[in-house]
Amino acid sequence: MVAILFVTSMVFTLLNQPAKAVVGSVYVGRKEAYWLNMKRNSSTTDSFYMINYAIEVTNSSDKLTITDKVEKNMTQIVITPDYSNVQTSYDSSTGEVKVEVKKLVSGENYSVQVAFQAPIQAMFEGEAPATTCSPAPIYGYTGLLEVEIAPFKLIDTEDLKEVDIYGWFTTLVTEKSIVSSDPAAESQPPEYWAIWMYKSPATEYSAHKAVYDVKINPDLSAGVILLRTWIEADYQKNLLIFSNPTFSGAEVTFKNIGSAHILQYEYTIG
Repeated sequence: MVAILFVTSMVFTLLNQPAKAVVGSVYVGRKEAYWLNMKRNSSTTDSFYMINYAIEVTNSSDKLTITDKVEKNMTQIVITPDYSNVQTSYDSSTGEVKVEVKKLVSGENYSVQVAFQAPIQAMFEGEAPATTCSPAPIYGYTGLLEVEIAPFKLIDTEDLKEVDIYGWFTTLVTEKSIVSSDPAAESQPPEYWAIWMYKSPATEYSAHKAVYDVKINPDLSAGVILLRTWIEADYQKNLLIFSNPTFSGAEVTFKNIGSAHILQYEYTIG
């Protein structure tokens, strides 16, 4: 009887041993940016500061925790993650930012953002460049459409590494093809029909134009935003982050992608 009790006790103990944590490996890239959103025929501008974490799972892991540190006493903008297994937090008293991801599966990719209210950061000398269209598009228009991004000059030139200028149409445009561009642009459909990339960037740029053959939805309920243009100045320096993050729960290969100043311009019909 004693032997039976001993064996039963041993089996019970083995069955109730805590499962060993699976420590996998992941790649984490981090980029921070000041964003400025502008909309045609609107005097309202929206600005914020964002940290973006790109996570690529090499080998499955039970958990990954990223701990970063930024300025204290900022106001976080709540962004609901696209994934049910991701949580983000910010402690305004210490400036600690935390990203937690559970049950990471090999081959999965995550893009996680943490955003904060921020004053408008002066990106350009003078007025921010607007986007114009000619002729002024209307619902149901079919034909050639010239899109022009106005000239601009950047203020911050320290550690500037690249400037990209591009745009994309919304689903309000049901058909499109690029006819010409000046300066000559790359075309990367279906998203980016004209993109200019300056790997050896200057600080001052002339107008950028592209002519498209388009067909615009005649249905007014299709939306009002016709296209979005984007100017992104990339830098090799940090903005509000003090150092590299720390990690737990998985083996991490980390890359600090740097920072950016970004202007997004929304061109609306009407």
